[in-house]
Parts: sequence; structure tokens; C-alpha cells
Amino acid sequence: MTPDPKSSAMEAALKMLGAGPKTRADLLRRLVARGHDVQDASVCLDRLQQMGYIDDESFSEHWVESWQQRTPSGKMVLSQHLLRKGVPREVVERVLEKSVREESAAAAAARTYLGRAGRLAERDAVPAKLAAHLRSRGFEYDIITKTVRDLLETEPE
Repeated sequence: MTPDPKSSAMEAALKMLGAGPKTRADLLRRLVARGHDVQDASVCLDRLQQMGYIDDESFSEHWVESWQQRTPSGKMVLSQHLLRKGVPREVVERVLEKSVREESAAAAAARTYLGRAGRLAERDAVPAKLAAHLRSRGFEYDIITKTVRDLLETEPE
């Protein structure tokens, strides 16, 4: 007797979720890559979502919190990461709007950068290098300008 494809997909999905939270899109991609039919996998994921085992919004909130603790970043970078993980754009926007405080994240990123960079030999180079670093972290221009100005005003000569 051949195993039911839907129960086989369910078993595989539960095993994947046992290793840690995943987005619906990630689970679907993994199930299809392991040879499960897209339709069977989708039915299985619908059921898991109804049961509360898959929640892209909750996944995104936890992911953003964890990421911000390790690597404070702006909404632009966070959005790119979540979209690549298959989180729907409207979920990404909602989560970032309520979870990310860019001014405090930018200040944390700047302090970390300045701590690692130590005292730069040329004080005049600090604002440009710090701004470039914050830009690479996905912060917007106005946040970068305010953060650089605030930190440099408080840093001793």
C-alpha cells in the first residue's frame, strides 16, 4: 500500500517545523524540492496554518527582533530579507511598522560601528564613514543625518 501523499507532506512539514519556525513559502519550496506535489503541499500547509503552526507574521516579528539584537538595521534591509524568505509584502510592511524604531536601531548600529572602528585617525572622515555604514544597513537619509549629528555632538574631541 502506498502512503497518502498528503500525510507524507504533513509529516515532512512537521519535521521541518520541529527544527524551527519557517515561513509558508519556505516550507512550500522545501516540500516541492523533496518531491511532494505542489497541490498536496499547499493543502497540508493550509491545514498547518489553520492549526497555528505556520504564522508568517509571528515568524517575521521574532526574526526582526532577533536580527535587530545582532545587527541593527533599517527597514529597507529588513524588508529585503523577509521578502526573500517569502513573507508577503503586506505582512512585512505591517511588522516593520510596528516593530522597528529606526532612530534607536541606527544609534545602536552607529555605536557598534564606532566601537569596532575605534578612534579613526582622521576625525573629519568619521561622519562620511559612519554615514556610509548606516546606509549599508538600510537606514534612510534623514535617520542617518540625525544619528551622525547626535553621536558626533556627544563624542569628546
